[in-house]
Amino acid sequence: MQQTNHYQLSQWDFEDQIVMADFNSDNQKTDAALHGLAEQAAGKADAAALTAAVNRVSALENGKADQSALAAAVNRVSALENGKADQSALAAAVNRVSALENGKAEQSFLAAEQTARQNADSAEKAAREAADAALAKRAGAQLIRTETLTELSSYLTVPLDDIDWAEWRELHFIFQTASESVECYISFNGHSNMKIDGPLGQHWHVIACPCFTPDQPISGFVFPFAASFGTFKSDSPFREVTLLSINTRAGAFQPGTSATVWGVK
Repeated sequence: MQQTNHYQLSQWDFEDQIVMADFNSDNQKTDAALHGLAEQAAGKADAAALTAAVNRVSALENGKADQSALAAAVNRVSALENGKADQSALAAAVNRVSALENGKAEQSFLAAEQTARQNADSAEKAAREAADAALAKRAGAQLIRTETLTELSSYLTVPLDDIDWAEWRELHFIFQTASESVECYISFNGHSNMKIDGPLGQHWHVIACPCFTPDQPISGFVFPFAASFGTFKSDSPFREVTLLSINTRAGAFQPGTSATVWGVK
C-alpha cells in the first residue's frame, strides 16, 4: 500500500487489503493537521489585535495622555507580547486604551464648554455694566456745568442752549458770590418777561421744573425766598430758554463768583 507525500495518508491499490487501523491512522493525522491550522489562525488574530493596541498606545504617548493610565496600558501590552496574557487580558487592554482615547475627547468637550461659559459670563458682565451705566444716567443729580468769574463783572451768564428740556424733571441753579452785601437779579434769556422777582442775596438756589415737557411755561422755586414768596413763572415755554442771566445793579461780582447747574431726571 502506498502513502501520500506530506501526511502519509493511505492510498490503496486493488490488490491491497483494507484494514480499519489504516483509516483510524489517517483520521488522526488529518485531525492533528487541522488543529495546527486552527492554532495558527488564532495566533494571527492575536497578533493583529496586539498591533492595534500598540498603535493606540503610541498615539496616546504622542498626545501626552495621562501617564499612569498610559503606563498601565503599556504594561498590559508588554505582558501580551511576552505571552503572559490570554484573550480576555488582550480585550481588557484594548478596552482600556479605547477608554483613554475617549477621555481625550471628553477633555476637549469640557474645555470647549468652559470656554463657552466664560464667553457667556463676559457677555453677561458687559450687559450688566451697560445697564448700570444707563441707570446711573437716570438716577440722582447730575452736574451739567459750572460758570465762574475770573475778574470783576456786573453780570454772569450761564449758557443753556444745549439743554434738552424733554430729558429733565428739574434743573437746579446754585449761585454763590465771592463778596458780601450784593444784590442780584436773574432772568432767563435776559428778558423781563422771564425774570425772577428780586433782588436776591449773595447765595441762592433756583429750581426750574420742566417735568420733561419743553412746551410747559417756565416755572419753579427760589431759595431763599424772593419777593414772589419763593415761586416764579412765565408765559414763555422752557424750549425757548437759551441762557440764565445774573446781574447786579450796584457794584460788581468779585472773581470767584460762580453759578452751578445740576439736573435731575
